[in-house]
Amino acid sequence: MATEIIKTIRASGGDYTSRSAFEAAVPANLVTLDQQWSGVIDAFEDTIAVTVAGTTTDATRYVEFRVASGQGHAGKWDATKAKLIVSAGTAFYNDQPYTRIIGDQISDSANYDVTLRDNFGDFRGDKLILKETGTEGLAVLLNSNNSHLRNSVIYDSFVGIQNNLGANHYVYNCTIQNCTTGLKNVANTTIGKNILVKGGTTCFVFVAGTMNLSYCASSDATADDWGGTGNRISQTFTFVDETGDDFHLAVGDAGAKDYGVDLSGDANYPFSDDIDGQTRSGTWDIGADEYVAAGGETITIDKWFKELSRPIPHKVEIVNY
Repeated sequence: MATEIIKTIRASGGDYTSRSAFEAAVPANLVTLDQQWSGVIDAFEDTIAVTVAGTTTDATRYVEFRVASGQGHAGKWDATKAKLIVSAGTAFYNDQPYTRIIGDQISDSANYDVTLRDNFGDFRGDKLILKETGTEGLAVLLNSNNSHLRNSVIYDSFVGIQNNLGANHYVYNCTIQNCTTGLKNVANTTIGKNILVKGGTTCFVFVAGTMNLSYCASSDATADDWGGTGNRISQTFTFVDETGDDFHLAVGDAGAKDYGVDLSGDANYPFSDDIDGQTRSGTWDIGADEYVAAGGETITIDKWFKELSRPIPHKVEIVNY
């Protein structure tokens, strides 16, 4: 199995001071080296846009960006934690296969631009908080094959998620809030499961291609426009603190709690946790958060990372950590 090379990304005292600098240091061919490179991010504000490109990778030897334990958000935007904030250009542009991002917060305020763009294949994003606050901006643009996004919150954007190109984009258990358009399928196929969309002008928009939705819910009447199983329309969702951008499900929610489908055995993208790393159980909730009553589960770092769909490397090299 591949050797994991761990590099730290910190404001000071680490291996690199930006996500971009870490990416630039990744060797040209991880397959030949039999390595997987992980950039582990501390709590600081990074303002340098990232383009991931130029490295030969495969399903077990790839580039990963993940937030260090205790340095990331707790399911809502947290200005004191690890974050990438960009005001010009695409904040995170992926242009090579198999890239992973886990636990990050990314915001872009550029007009007519994109916060997270996948331009290649087999991308995976998990536990992300994303927003694009510029004029007519897109929070997520999927432009290749087999993009995967789960357990993420997308909000305050002109378009939350847009599929432009490529086949089979998997969007599972995401919460899209206060976007003019929630999820937009322009071409090819989006497979959406357990997606919660609230607010804006239109929750789900179909232009061309195929929209396969199941167990999704919308505050308007669009979630079931393309058939599917278990979709819910015209729902009222109740969050813990909507005005404070905390989109965890409240105890009294009647629109998403216990209306999802268990994806732990999904053939394409199995997992069993939520945006907080809490284990989903029983009948799943729709959206990024699985409601857990006060005094419920305690989350450990082992549980946080156990859902990563990658082999465990046989050796780990830790540099300056």
